[in-house]
Amino acid sequence: MKNNVKRFSLLLAVAAIGSIAFFASCRKENPAPGSTPQPLQALVPYVPCPGVENPANPFDQAGVAHNAGLEYMLLHRGEWSCDPEQMKQALVNQAAAFACGQMSYGTPPPDCHQAAIAQFTFAANDEQTISQMIAGYGSAAGQQYAQQLADLLLNYEDSTQIITLLDAIKLLESNVMSSGLAPDELQGFLQASSIARYSICYWFQQYAQDADSGWYPCDEAPAAGGKFKDWWKKHWKEVVGTACVDALGAWHGSAAGPWGAVGMGLLESAVHVLTM
Repeated sequence: MKNNVKRFSLLLAVAAIGSIAFFASCRKENPAPGSTPQPLQALVPYVPCPGVENPANPFDQAGVAHNAGLEYMLLHRGEWSCDPEQMKQALVNQAAAFACGQMSYGTPPPDCHQAAIAQFTFAANDEQTISQMIAGYGSAAGQQYAQQLADLLLNYEDSTQIITLLDAIKLLESNVMSSGLAPDELQGFLQASSIARYSICYWFQQYAQDADSGWYPCDEAPAAGGKFKDWWKKHWKEVVGTACVDALGAWHGSAAGPWGAVGMGLLESAVHVLTM
C-alpha cells in the first residue's frame, strides 16, 4: 500500500435551482515518489464510438484533436513519473507539445509553447470548481450554456451506453448555434461540447469496455484488491466527470484559440485520471 492518499472533488453549482452539490469524491492512492512506472503494454486501438461525430458542429475537429492528443500522451507514457508532482509536469509538457506542434486543428501562435507551459502549469496545480471553470471565460449567456453542458454530463445515469448522452449534447449544440451567441463564444462552446462528446467516448471505451487501457502506469490499483478497469466500471460518475472537466477546461482555455481549448481539455483529462 502506498502512503499518500488524495481526495479529489469537484463542486457543481446547479444554476437552475441555485443549489450546490459535490461531485465525484474519488479517493486514489498516489504512487510513492521514486517508484518506477510499469513497462509499456500493447495499446488497445482507439476506435470512435458510433454516433460521436456531429457534422453540424463546424468545430467538431476539436474533439477529434483532443482524442488524438490523449493517444499522443499514451504513446509517450515512458516520460511519465510515479511521483504526482513530477507527473503533472510531464503531462503539462506533453499537452503543450501536442497543442503547439502536433495538433492538426487550428494554427498555433509563434509563442504558443511558452504560453502553453505557463497556462497549463497553473491549471495542473489549481484544482478549480466547476463554477470557477465556467466563470473563467465568456458572457453570462455563454456561461449559462456551459453550465447546461455540465449538467447534461453529470446528471446522466445510464452507465451501460452513451448514445442518448451524445444525442443530448448534439441537441444542446443545435440550440446554442441558433441562440445568437457572439462568434468567439460560440466557437468556444462548440469546441468544448465537441471535446465533451469525444472525451466521454474515449473514456467510456478505455475503462468501461477494454480489457486494459494502458493508462495506469504504476504498480498499484485505485481500489484495494481491484483492477483499474473494475474500479472504473463501478464509478460511472468518474467517466462523465472526466468528460465534464475536459469540456470546461476547453471552455476556459478557448480565449487563447484552438490550441488553448484542445490543450486545456487534454491536460484536464490526463491530470484527472492520473494524479487526482
